[in-house]
Amino acid sequence: MKKVLFCFDASKFIGGGHAYRSLALADALHDMGWEIFVASSSNVRKQFTQISKFNFVEIDFGSEFSANHLLQNIDFLDLLIIDHYQLDINFEIKFKNIAKNILVIDDLANRKHFCNYLIDQTIGRKFTDYNNLVPVHCKLLLGSSFCLLRKQFKHERKKVNFNKRCKKLKNVLISFGASDPHFLTEKILNHILHLNLGLNLQIIIGNYISSNNIFKLETKYQNIQILKNVSNMAEIMAKSDLSIGAAGVSSWERCSVGLPSLVIVTADNQDLIAQNLHNKGAIKNFGSYKKLSLKDLGNELIYLKNNPKKLNVMSKTASKLCDGNGVNRTLKELII
Repeated sequence: MKKVLFCFDASKFIGGGHAYRSLALADALHDMGWEIFVASSSNVRKQFTQISKFNFVEIDFGSEFSANHLLQNIDFLDLLIIDHYQLDINFEIKFKNIAKNILVIDDLANRKHFCNYLIDQTIGRKFTDYNNLVPVHCKLLLGSSFCLLRKQFKHERKKVNFNKRCKKLKNVLISFGASDPHFLTEKILNHILHLNLGLNLQIIIGNYISSNNIFKLETKYQNIQILKNVSNMAEIMAKSDLSIGAAGVSSWERCSVGLPSLVIVTADNQDLIAQNLHNKGAIKNFGSYKKLSLKDLGNELIYLKNNPKKLNVMSKTASKLCDGNGVNRTLKELII
């Protein structure tokens, strides 16, 4: 049986994107009969219950001894997969004698790596961005064709008729992923309610979001539905006419089912994704959360409610940027 080790983390501050895309690949390899090992914090195991079907090694990536801890527990790997902004060549090279292949998942292009493969799903990413950052033999898998999405998105996409998608603005999804450290969900929800646009509002609360104030609103308004830790996100997105959220991994999930979005950048590494998706016409980029104008956001909602054809155009554009098949493409590229 072939063996793979995943190294990733998730928290209130870094969100769940690393976990979601790593676990999408882990599920696919598991279906192929691979033995899966996951190295992460104990908190991640509690928050992402699907990890329970894999072998788990608790680790603190902030420790200089984290690699040595893994080397004591694992003697050979067919594949090592690393998705962690704090890890680089200094961590990766320690596995050169036990890992047949090393795959790094990144979207920063800001540090050196020791790897055979590197995935960067950022739209507009160039091969030259990784000059002198990876070995000459490293195979770069760049762009949204290699977005690692859960298989539910590929399956849900098959059901969508993009010609009939988003013909009017009625159902709005508000979701900032696993975490919302800037409390944007509550701020935006309150502002939309104040506008009284007659919209159905569905709010998804992630693993690391404090939700007490938000749940209180559900009891006061009939047009609000609040869900926590959903397992059918693809289905929910496919039934929505518009989404309001961040520009992380969820950007590609929304594109795969043709969901137009109003996007707020919640971390520096999201800038390039948000800018390029905006330029393509798939989203409306409102820039950094630090400078978010709720008035401008409200005006855009009013505009889209009065101009529903714009929604359909955004939907079709988004659907062409990510087809949800990135996991299969990645597996075909790996010589494993």
